[in-house]
Order: sequence, then structure tokens, then C-alpha cells
Amino acid sequence: MGPGIALIFGAVPVWDQLKQFAVYSKALPGLNAAAVGLLVQTVFVVYGKLDEKSKDTAIGCSGARAIALLSYCAIDMAGINTLKVVLAFGALGFAVAAMPADHMLA
Repeated sequence: MGPGIALIFGAVPVWDQLKQFAVYSKALPGLNAAAVGLLVQTVFVVYGKLDEKSKDTAIGCSGARAIALLSYCAIDMAGINTLKVVLAFGALGFAVAAMPADHMLA
């Protein structure tokens, strides 16, 4: 059994007890906002690393952004299976990144 499963089974009883406390219910919006803030910060860090790593490749920064955006749209808007999108766009990114830098697309 993986740590995620153990965490789920361990957290569900605690979650049910926490929901009963008024203080926790009042603090929940702030906790959610903090979690979203950390996620947004992580997106910016990953996006910055993407820019650093893709400047000297054939795809360039704009191409890497386009692949990331298209993969998000395929999952969220078109409803395509996540595994298929990861495999397809991962292969696309790998293939384009393997191209020589003198074949710049961007």
C-alpha cells in the first residue's frame, strides 16, 4: 500500500472530526487560499524553468508554451483521457526537443 492510500485512510476520520469544529470551518477559506497561492507560485516556478531550458532548443519558449497550453486544453476542454494526452504531448515535446537548434520553430 502506497503512502497516498495510507494518507487517505488516515485522513478521512480526522477530516470528519475537523468539520465539526466551528473554528476550523471559519479557517477553511483561508487555508484554501493559502493552498491556491502555493500552487500558483509553483506554476510560475515551473514555467520559469521551462523558459530557461527551452531557449536554446529547436522548439523555443513559445513552442514549449504552445505544447503546454494545447495539452491543458486537450484534457480540460476536449475531455481527452489524461494518460493519452501525457503520452502524446510528451512524445511531441521529446521529438521537437531532439531536433537540432538550427531548425528553430519559434
